[in-house]
Amino acid sequence: MTGRALVEPEEPASKISLPRSDRSGESQRPSPGRSAPRPRSLARMAALQALYEMDVTGHSGLKALERVLASGAAKRADTAMARRLLEAVEANRTRLDARIAELAPSWPPEQMSVVDRNILRIALAEMLLLESATPPRVVVNEAVELAKVFGSEGSRKLINGALRSMLG
Repeated sequence: MTGRALVEPEEPASKISLPRSDRSGESQRPSPGRSAPRPRSLARMAALQALYEMDVTGHSGLKALERVLASGAAKRADTAMARRLLEAVEANRTRLDARIAELAPSWPPEQMSVVDRNILRIALAEMLLLESATPPRVVVNEAVELAKVFGSEGSRKLINGALRSMLG
């Protein structure tokens, strides 16, 4: 394995990955007006990539997560959170998919893209299953950011609409 991200929403995997480091090993500077991803955001990205690999290839989720966490900027991720998210999604996949079907009745989970489905699973797991101190609105915003980075053109609207409907 090359350590590249495994997420392939609309672009080849070589074009999509966690924020990469330059050749000197230092993180690239964020775009003006944007800060570097925080450890918890990187944990969500790592969990998403591991869940994607698990869904597409059938590989072990924990082994996929270990590969993702060992690469590049993922080394700054909150590894405990990434593991908790992955384990919560794995253990509650059926329950999470049923909730997704309620929140987005026009898009059954089995018809969603792998990326969108796993972004929703991660957000729901964090809000409903983990004892997270993160406010639900922040979880929704983080999920929308994941959709902007990894999803297709319409992913952001789907993720935002489904999760906001849950918040009321």
